[in-house]
Amino acid sequence: DLKSHVTEEVEPIVTNYKGMNIWEIPPNGQGITTLLALNILENFSLKDLDHNSTHYLHILIEAFKLSFADSFWFCADPEKGTVPTAQLLSKSYARARSDLINLHRAIAQYS
Repeated sequence: DLKSHVTEEVEPIVTNYKGMNIWEIPPNGQGITTLLALNILENFSLKDLDHNSTHYLHILIEAFKLSFADSFWFCADPEKGTVPTAQLLSKSYARARSDLINLHRAIAQYS
């Protein structure tokens, strides 16, 4: 019912992707998934790959598989639990996650 709706103001979350700040709403919104993927993708030289080539698409797909796995595992209503947003958006975490991507085959399931 829209009569009883109350908008909650939240602090946005941000990551820097190749010199540009990308802002999203924090969890429990799913914008963090995009920021996680961008941080992972920053560890690859996509511009050196042919656009929409198999290697290019493989890296995109694997990065998003990882970011969705992290969102599924960590993100919840912040009123019900703690979401480690700063840790998830750190460049060192993204580096560790990007190291899981096998450039020659898909991983069936990430955790």
